[in-house]
Amino acid sequence: TDSEILKKINSDEMVPRIKIDLFTSVNNIDIREPKPELFLKYFLATDNFFVQLFKNNTKNITSQQQSTNLFLLIVANTNDKEIGVSAALDMNSYLNYFKQLTSFLGIKFTPIAISGSEYNKQNLINSINNKLTPTAQDIVIFYFTGHGFRLQRDNRRYPYIDLRPNMKSSYMTESLNMQNIYEMIVAKKARLNIVISDCC
Repeated sequence: TDSEILKKINSDEMVPRIKIDLFTSVNNIDIREPKPELFLKYFLATDNFFVQLFKNNTKNITSQQQSTNLFLLIVANTNDKEIGVSAALDMNSYLNYFKQLTSFLGIKFTPIAISGSEYNKQNLINSINNKLTPTAQDIVIFYFTGHGFRLQRDNRRYPYIDLRPNMKSSYMTESLNMQNIYEMIVAKKARLNIVISDCC
């Protein structure tokens, strides 16, 4: 009957007995010196992950490649009351990441950051014109974190970035479209150019 089923459900008869083994020790993996025998417990020697980790023979970069300079131009609206904290976190994350990456690759690193009281349209233009000085073998990465918007009369696929130093300024005049920024950077004739807009 229904009452008998309910009694069984509420009784210990319906509860499965599971043996729980507690951890007695933990061995952390040092990814800087991974041991193949440990990974072979979980992967085949032919698995892509295992091959890339242990059998991916890379060549050393040449002395000419070591002279490559990675320019990182970051523009972060860190003073904004709504998103300033997250913009600062974004900026620091990018700076740390590319610092570690260039150190690992053995190439030069030139960070240029525009934030806080220096955050405005003219400082961005000045930085591109005067501080961004790549050669033909260098890399330029532009990263923006802040507010963005679109205009109905502008059919470009990329957003405008809001470069107002304060709310009293006009976003219509204190802004640049990402296409314009890309064209300004490409005109510097670096080997590789990447522009990123992280905005709402």
